[in-house]
Amino acid sequence: AQLSNFGHLILFSHFCRMLFNRRSFLDDIYQDKLTTVQMPGTKNSTIDDDPFIVSVHIRRGDSCGWQGFTKHQRKQASPLDSMAQVGGKRLCYRNTVYLGAVRRIRELVPKTRPLHVYLSTDDIGDVMDEILTNTLVDDIVVDKFHYLNYSRSHFNYFTKGTSTIEEKTNSANQPILGEAAISDLWLLSHGHAFVGHLGSRFGKVSWLLAMARRNTFVPFFSVDGHSLCCEIDESCAQAKPYISVDNCLTFGHEYSNYRHDNYWEEGSVARKKHLLKYQLKKNESKKTSQ
Repeated sequence: AQLSNFGHLILFSHFCRMLFNRRSFLDDIYQDKLTTVQMPGTKNSTIDDDPFIVSVHIRRGDSCGWQGFTKHQRKQASPLDSMAQVGGKRLCYRNTVYLGAVRRIRELVPKTRPLHVYLSTDDIGDVMDEILTNTLVDDIVVDKFHYLNYSRSHFNYFTKGTSTIEEKTNSANQPILGEAAISDLWLLSHGHAFVGHLGSRFGKVSWLLAMARRNTFVPFFSVDGHSLCCEIDESCAQAKPYISVDNCLTFGHEYSNYRHDNYWEEGSVARKKHLLKYQLKKNESKKTSQ
């Protein structure tokens, strides 16, 4: 019997979890970096009684390019028909966009059940300062925030004359960034619900790890207008007719060897071209066999 689409998704998530096999020293680092902030007014006696966990991934720094500054951060989540976010055109969003999604989730969770937020970001100091000092969560009723206390200095490699993490001149800083990424993926895997960027492969893996942990579908709110099946540099609305469960789970446009004529303006159309080419070959094969 064939698996359903949901069956494929759950199976794929468990494969992802098996590959994500952390060594013990990484768990020691995780426990050492894990920080918890209890929000004022919460009840100590029930705050840890079966909390509903929302994993939140907030992208900052180089993932936003020049738009990382507050004045360029979007005030609303991107819709499905938003532009392809190619390099240099990546979007970042204000903290209120993520917390607005947490608010919607809080309204669906019984009021008697505590709500914890597991927060991953490369700018934890500024994000938590804004959350705590500007009372952004007063009307949401978040009982606790959990995050990994990594210094922002690890992510400030622009000041070292580099423009991307992958450059060789940034090699000395790459181990700590790899450590932080692995730890944050583990943190986000605890969620009963996910708020973040499913256009990001980091976000995709976080969501898959959460489903493997829960062994069920984990509801999500993707601020960047992308889903698991859509690459960040695709326009998801335009790619939708060409997405199947097969190329949803395993597709990477950089593996298709397709040369784009206008990549920096329209984004990747490799999925469409690849599928149409495959369908043409399949139809030709049918005609030949008849």
